[in-house]
Amino acid sequence: FAQKSEMKAAEKAIKKQDYLTAQASIKQAMPLIENADDKTKAKFYYLHAMTCSGLSKTDAKYYSSAATAYNNLFEVEKKMGSTKYTKLAEPTLNTLITDLSTKGIKSYQDKNYSAAKAELYEVYDLSRKDTVFLEYAANAAYLDKDFDKALEYFTILKEVGYTGIET
Repeated sequence: FAQKSEMKAAEKAIKKQDYLTAQASIKQAMPLIENADDKTKAKFYYLHAMTCSGLSKTDAKYYSSAATAYNNLFEVEKKMGSTKYTKLAEPTLNTLITDLSTKGIKSYQDKNYSAAKAELYEVYDLSRKDTVFLEYAANAAYLDKDFDKALEYFTILKEVGYTGIET
C-alpha cells in the first residue's frame, strides 16, 4: 500500500507538470516495487517514464532513465497481455524519440561526434526497433575515435542481424 500512495502523489505531480516532486515520489516507491503485482508495476513504470520524459526536457541525463522505464513498462505489459499504459505512453515516447533523434542528427552534422554517439544510442535505447540509430551511434563513436564504444555498438548490430539493407 505504501507504493500506491507514493504513486498517487507522483501522478498528481505529473498532471501539474511538477516533475521534481514526481521524481521524489517515484524514488520513494522504487525499493518497494519489486514485490508488487504486475498491474502495480505497469503503472509505476508508466509514471516513472512520464517523470523522466518530463525531466529530460531540461536535463539530458534523464533520457537513459526514461528508456529503462519505457522498456520495463513494455516488458511487464507484454507479460500481462495488456497494453493499457503502453497506449498511454506511446505519444510521449514518440515525441521523445523525435526530439532526441533530431538533436543527435544535428550533433552528427555539426561534427560533435561525442554528443552524437550518446544521443543516437539513446534513440536506439528508446526504440529498439530503430536499429539504424545504433548504426549511426556506432559510426559517431568511430569518428570520435572511441573505438571500444564503436566496437560494442557494431557487435550489438551484428548480434541482432543488422545488415543495413532497406526495402
